[in-house]
Amino acid sequence: MKYVDSNIFIYPVVADEKAESKASSAKGILLKIARGDLEAATSTLTWDELVWSTRKFLGSEVAVYEGEKFL
Repeated sequence: MKYVDSNIFIYPVVADEKAESKASSAKGILLKIARGDLEAATSTLTWDELVWSTRKFLGSEVAVYEGEKFL
């Protein structure tokens, strides 16, 4: 099992994957997890970091939406 840090969840939300390779790579990791190709876990603090970062860059509405998707 792999540990997935908050940046894997944050990059695809706040960065354009066409312009930022880290966003594209992070999205690929999340897709592997969703398909069951990669077994992974994260911390409850990851949710807080995702929501805080999203709110900082994209506003409260997007932060709430992304936080709900994460949960």
